[in-house]
Amino acid sequence: MSAVLYVSNYYVATHTLIGGLTHTWSLSVEEQFYVLWPLAFVALRRRRSLVTLLGATAIAVQVWRFGGVLLRANPYYLEFAFDMRCDALVVGCLLALASGPSALQARLRAVNVRRLALSLSLAIIALTTWAEIAHRRLAMAVLFGPVAVAFGVVIVSVSVMRAAPTPVLDSRVLRYIGRISYGLYLYHVLVFNAIPRGVPVLWRLVIGGVGTFLIASASYHCVEAPILNLGRPRRRPVPRADWTPETFVKNVLVSGGSMGSPGEVQEPVGNVQEIGG
Repeated sequence: MSAVLYVSNYYVATHTLIGGLTHTWSLSVEEQFYVLWPLAFVALRRRRSLVTLLGATAIAVQVWRFGGVLLRANPYYLEFAFDMRCDALVVGCLLALASGPSALQARLRAVNVRRLALSLSLAIIALTTWAEIAHRRLAMAVLFGPVAVAFGVVIVSVSVMRAAPTPVLDSRVLRYIGRISYGLYLYHVLVFNAIPRGVPVLWRLVIGGVGTFLIASASYHCVEAPILNLGRPRRRPVPRADWTPETFVKNVLVSGGSMGSPGEVQEPVGNVQEIGG
């Protein structure tokens, strides 16, 4: 029930893990943020006020989490609670506002600045990856906030690079995976847990991967897209995807991975709703 009501993060934070649905904690954090974020828009409206609020919130969450680690708070609470983990979403919104028509994007178009930003960001990501393995509490206390900024800078830097490999990033395969990514995340644990323990690892990966892909595709076409299309003008519905699982074998395996004909105009990756809600 906590997963259905999008409060599983606090249930896990204050009680215990919930088996194959524990991973829904991050979806709960997202939905709780989606309730608060529009309210901030309505209350503040001005870009500068929103940026100030987001910046202050990101710093406050980092300090709050650092204090929790120092005081040895409940590790489940540190790991799953909204007030401990919402800074990644806050940083994403902050970068979106800061990287408008000028500002951050204009600075990152300078090659030297972009190279420095990318180098520092990749170094922070690598450090966080190491800390996650070797010193989990260090990563939680110090690096969760900076790594969110690092990933954001990488995304913004790639978006302004004229020589970016857009044919790859805009391929139909990646766009379709982006559209069904919510289902991929939601169902993958359930699918893999349903596979008998005696199945060899390789076959588990194949069965689990294909099964998750098919279920997520069905969920997108039968549930998510129809709901997202409610109230939208008929001339611009949420795309059902310009290719379907049935064309996957033909276009990827048979055609050697080519997902479009030469000279075919590719549509943009799409909005937030299309990349997993």
